[in-house]
Amino acid sequence: PFAWTVPADGTAAPKYFFACGAGVHCSLYAQKFQLIVTNFGKTNRPTFQPTFQPTDQFAPTPPPTQSAGVTLSAAAANATFSNLGSVLKLGRYELVLNRKPTAPVRIDLGGLSAFMQVFPAGGFVVFTPENWDTPRDVALKASAASTRRPVCPLGQRTCSALVGRTETVTHSVTSNDPEYQELSVADLQLDVAVVYDALDPPRVQAARFSNLLNSISVKFNQPTSRGGFAGQLPSCLAALDFGAPGPDAFQLFASLFGPGAMCAFTDPSTLKIIFGSGATVVPGDLLSLRDGIIKNVLRPASLFLANQTFAVQSPSSPTVPIVGLSASSLAVGVCEGLLLDGSSTSGSGGRGMTYSWAAEAASAGVSAANASAALAKATPPGKPARFKVWVPSEALPRGATLKFTLMATNFLGNSHTASVAVTKLGLPAPNVRIGGSNPTVTTRSKSLLLYATAAIPTVGCLGASAAAAATSDAAMGFVWTETTGHYTGPLAGTSPNPRVLNIPPGSLTPNASYTFQVVAFMKSSPAVNNTASITVTVAPQALVARIAGGAYRQVGRGGDLGLDGSGSADPDEDPAAMSYAWACVDAATDADTCGLWLAGDAAVTVASNSMAAGTYRFSLVVAKAGRTSAAATAVIEVLAGSPPAVSIASLTSTKYNADVGYVSLAATVEAAGSGLGVATMWEAVDSDVAAPFQFMGANAATVANRLGTVVRVGSLTAGATYTFQLTA
Repeated sequence: PFAWTVPADGTAAPKYFFACGAGVHCSLYAQKFQLIVTNFGKTNRPTFQPTFQPTDQFAPTPPPTQSAGVTLSAAAANATFSNLGSVLKLGRYELVLNRKPTAPVRIDLGGLSAFMQVFPAGGFVVFTPENWDTPRDVALKASAASTRRPVCPLGQRTCSALVGRTETVTHSVTSNDPEYQELSVADLQLDVAVVYDALDPPRVQAARFSNLLNSISVKFNQPTSRGGFAGQLPSCLAALDFGAPGPDAFQLFASLFGPGAMCAFTDPSTLKIIFGSGATVVPGDLLSLRDGIIKNVLRPASLFLANQTFAVQSPSSPTVPIVGLSASSLAVGVCEGLLLDGSSTSGSGGRGMTYSWAAEAASAGVSAANASAALAKATPPGKPARFKVWVPSEALPRGATLKFTLMATNFLGNSHTASVAVTKLGLPAPNVRIGGSNPTVTTRSKSLLLYATAAIPTVGCLGASAAAAATSDAAMGFVWTETTGHYTGPLAGTSPNPRVLNIPPGSLTPNASYTFQVVAFMKSSPAVNNTASITVTVAPQALVARIAGGAYRQVGRGGDLGLDGSGSADPDEDPAAMSYAWACVDAATDADTCGLWLAGDAAVTVASNSMAAGTYRFSLVVAKAGRTSAAATAVIEVLAGSPPAVSIASLTSTKYNADVGYVSLAATVEAAGSGLGVATMWEAVDSDVAAPFQFMGANAATVANRLGTVVRVGSLTAGATYTFQLTA
C-alpha cells in the first residue's frame, strides 16, 4: 500500500511511503504510475518512475518495540504532618507499565518507616493484561516520627522530636511474565515536612468570679475553636477536667459548682461557668481543662491547649451584701409581737449567707435583755442562720424603743449591717409597714409603687371591754403623706386600692430624697392607729449618647457622610441644653489621621472626598448640666466610589432576656443612580447559632432582600453578645 505526496505545483519529484507488518519482507516492483493531480482547477498527468528495480527485495526496519518496564510519574513527592504530629497532606504519585504483560504484574511498595501508611491498602498494586496501561495512584500518609501526641510537651510548637525527614519508597516487581519478573524499578524520594501552627495553642489568661458572684469567666489569651461546640456545651465536663468521665467526675463537679451548672462560650475567647444551686467554689480553688478540646481558631491549627491548671481569682469589683431589714411595724401595739425580716438582703451570689442579730436599748434605763434572749433563741448554735426572726410581745418593754441590728456576711467574707428602731406602745395599734427595703432607691424615669400592709391590732392582753372597743369594726383606713414637702403631686386616689400609692414616671426630681408616710387606722376607732414611713432617694441617670446608622457601616468616598447624634437622650429630662463632642481616629491605630474638624452639633456632615479610603472610628460624647455620657462609637469604612449607603436603626436596649421571643431589626439603603436595584443580605457575624433569624415562618441563617428582619432571641446563647450585619 502506497501513500503518495506530490508538491502542489507538480514540479518536484514525488515522495512515496509504504507500510508493512513488522518482520515481514515487502517487495516493490518498478512500473509506471499515473496520478491525477488537481491544481487550482487544472489537470496535469505527470508520469513518475520509481528508482527501485523489480528484483529488489528488502526488509524494512520495524517500528521500535517498547521493552518491559515500570514508569513513575515523579522521582520525588512531598507529604506534610501537623504541629500535633498528625497527617496533613498526602504524598502522591502514579505507577504504570511500559508495555502489555503476558501475566499479572504485582509491585510491592516498601522501604518506609513505621510512621508511614501506604494506600492502596496492603502496600502493593497489581496490573493485568487488561489494565496494564491505566496508571495506578499511590498515596503516602506521613506522621511525626514519634508516638506522643502532641509531639512537643506543654503545648510547645517546636522541639527536637518534631522535625522533617526523607523517606524512600522502594518497588519490588513479581510476575510470571519473564520480562517483568524481578524487574528493577527506580525508588521514589518522599520529602516529609512539618506544617507549624501560626500561633501557640491557647492558654488561660485569667479565671475570675463575676461581680455578681454567680459565675466564673475563663478568659483565653486568643480566640479559640470553642471546643468544637456552638454556644452552650452539652456538659461542663466536656471542657473541665474532673478525672475520667463517669459518676465520680460528675459528683465532684456538682459539689463544686452546684447541680444544674452550665458552661457556654460567650465569645471565642471566653468560657463562662454559670453556677447551679449550692455551689461551693471560692477564689483560690484550682480548676483544670481537658486535653484535646480547646485549640486556636485559626486554620490549620492543630495544637490543643494542654491540661492546664489555673486558680480562680476574686471578682474585680465584687457585689457586697446589702442588708434589707424591715419590721412588721415600727410602732408595736401593746399586745403585739415583732417580726424582723431580712429576706430582701442582697449580695449572696446565690448562696446562703450567715446572719447575726443584736438588740440594744435606744435610751438609758431600758433593758434589751429579754429581746436579746429572744433573738438568741430564734438562732440556736449549730443551726442554719435565719434572716427572719420573731420577737414575742413579752420580750418588748412597754413604752420603750429598741434598736435591732442584722449583720449579713457572704461566702467571700464581706459583711454589711442595717438597723431598725421599734417602739413598743402602751395601747393597741394596727400592725402596718410599707413593703420593700427602707430606704429605697429609684430614678425619675421609673414609676414608684408603694404598698402598705396592715393587720388589725391584737387585743388578747387587754380586758374584754377594752378589746371590744378597739376592734368593734375591722374596717381600716389609710392616709398617705410626704413629710419633706419635696413632692407636690397627688397622694390620694392614685390607685383603686387605698393601701397603694402609685407615683408615675417623671414625678420625682433626681438627687432629691423623699419620705412617704402612711397612717393606718381603725375606722370605728380612728384613735387606734399606727404609722409607717419609707425614705426614697432618686438617683441621677447617665446621659445616653447614640449615633444613628449602626455600630459599623461602609460609605463611599464620593458621597457626603452624615453623622447623626440627635437620638442621644437624657432620662432625667433636665431642661438644660445638651452639648455634643465628636471625634474621629484611625480604627486600627487610634491615631488622629482623619484630618477633620467636626462641629459640636447634634448632626454633622463630612463632605465628599474629605477622607482617604480607610477604616475610621467616630465617637460622640454628650454633656448636660455637669453630667457626661459614656462615648458612643461607630466604625465607618470609607470606600472608593459610591456604594449603597446602609443605615441600621438603633435598638431600644443593649440587653435582652432570652424569654422576650423576638427582636426586630430595621435598616435603610440608599443607592446612587435613579432606579438602581440593590440586593441586601442580613447575617450574623461570628455567631454560634446557625439560624438566628425568623423568615417566612421558618428559621433562617440569612435573610436576603429585606430591609427589616426578626431575630429569634430565644435561640441565642444566654450571656453571649451578637453582631448582626446588613450588606447591600
